[in-house]
Amino acid sequence: MSRRWPLALAALLVTGAVAGYHAMIWYVPHAVMQKAYARFNPANRWVHADVLSGSKGSWVPLGNPDIVASRAAYDLSQGPLLLTGSASPDTYWSLTMYDGRSVHFFLVNGEKLAGQPYRIALVRKGDAVAVDRAKAAGAMVAESPTARGYLMQRTFVTPASDFAALKPVRETASIALLN
Repeated sequence: MSRRWPLALAALLVTGAVAGYHAMIWYVPHAVMQKAYARFNPANRWVHADVLSGSKGSWVPLGNPDIVASRAAYDLSQGPLLLTGSASPDTYWSLTMYDGRSVHFFLVNGEKLAGQPYRIALVRKGDAVAVDRAKAAGAMVAESPTARGYLMQRTFVTPASDFAALKPVRETASIALLN
């Protein structure tokens, strides 16, 4: 019996390490998203940064200093959402969607939109009725694996497109329930 304790100890350590690893894989993204939901409350509302990413006072502390960002937490518990707005035609623009585990699941940029306004229906994955309603409304469809998540809109600020001139374009963004 006394010769087996090193093997039992090794098995216990390996089991603990594997359990700890899996707990961290679940906990860290979950904790990050819970903090985002609390910070960007209420859900389904865009918040536009008033300073460039990476600058003093920015909520994106290590962001690209040539990017201005808008963000929103989303909640699909009351139904699918319709995201509408305009992409800046003179500079790079993107909209990225993250699920409740902070995993990226959708990206669209100004190049794909060819400078046209966007209409994107955000629905729960597998909700065929919502997908049909979205397509009937003429919207691009994004299927979220979780009921809650996070949206990030980024606009590249160039010398030709100054920060103040982008404000009206960014403020066209809206989030509403899909009727």
